[in-house]
Amino acid sequence: MPALLALLLLIGGGTVIVADGSLPDEFLYPVKINFNESVRSILAITDSDEAKWQVSAAERRLSEAEALASDGRLTTEIRKMLEDEFISHVDAVGASTEQLVIAGEYSAASEIMVSLEATLIAHEEIITQLVGVTEKALTDSEGLLIESDGGELSGEIVSDLTRSLLELRELSDRVNDKKEEVAIAREAIDVEILKVAEQDNEAEALAMSRQRNAEERIAKVRDHLTAHRSNKGAFVAVEAEAELLASENALDRGRAALGDKDFTNAYRRYQEALRVALTADAYIRADEAKSEPEVSNEMDVVAENPTEERGEVDPESTLSPEELFVLPEVESIMPATGDEAEGANGGQTPDDPSGEIEQAQVSASPELDGEFRETAQ
Repeated sequence: MPALLALLLLIGGGTVIVADGSLPDEFLYPVKINFNESVRSILAITDSDEAKWQVSAAERRLSEAEALASDGRLTTEIRKMLEDEFISHVDAVGASTEQLVIAGEYSAASEIMVSLEATLIAHEEIITQLVGVTEKALTDSEGLLIESDGGELSGEIVSDLTRSLLELRELSDRVNDKKEEVAIAREAIDVEILKVAEQDNEAEALAMSRQRNAEERIAKVRDHLTAHRSNKGAFVAVEAEAELLASENALDRGRAALGDKDFTNAYRRYQEALRVALTADAYIRADEAKSEPEVSNEMDVVAENPTEERGEVDPESTLSPEELFVLPEVESIMPATGDEAEGANGGQTPDDPSGEIEQAQVSASPELDGEFRETAQ
């Protein structure tokens, strides 16, 4: 098996890498599913590793559905396929965490379920936003009539939007169902964790451990948010900022409960802070996955090429000076030369007994006017 993997990577390494960003209606998607993700699943040896990978895979299926829906490409067939795969991944997370609980690894099981729950919360909201956008687009399009196509194009637009709306609503229902199931399972694990901690007189240590986890996660998400802005130059969804603030508020409530020796409440508040911080992180990842336009507005154009606004020559431009600066044509105010006058007047030179034309050729400046007169004399 290792030799086969090495051979495939050697022959088609570039294809494997490119396939990882493909969508279900694209040619390389089978490579992504049947090779890339299969290899990652094989490399997940422990129950904890397998559960974490399944969380990531479930998120991938939702991101793919959202990307297709945003582009009007989410068909019923693809939605059902992604939905089935998503449910399969979520169920696999549950199976792995059950094994962790049996092995007494309650904390690891709880953290994985919190991560999955946060992912589902974020993507349910993203899908809800897509539903709202699609509903508005459908409302705006229903009365549209394009005369050149006899209304046929309008009908196609309405039909596509209606289909997308139905598929998004179906997907939203499935995500909500799984989110509730995961929340119930996570709560059951937390109850067991608290029960064992109280029996062993370790409730305070448990709460303090979860506090450290929450604080570390919030700091990492803050760093992720900063890196996302500096590296991508994109605006992160408002929800990410709101969730981070909510996470920090929950952390403060946990500290207050810990100070009051209410260790159970402190643990739950820290668990809430951890879940909300992970939700913020999911929003950031979703925003990173979006394709961003190269230029967002006219101000960005000026900022990227300030010489264009001032009319200066960009040294890296491939245009010639004549192409860079196209001056408007203006009619000369100077009198025609002898040859030009001859052509314009049938070979006759106009009389100038008063010297008016000569005077017109002299500079308008009085000082230069006198200098020219002295020279002429």
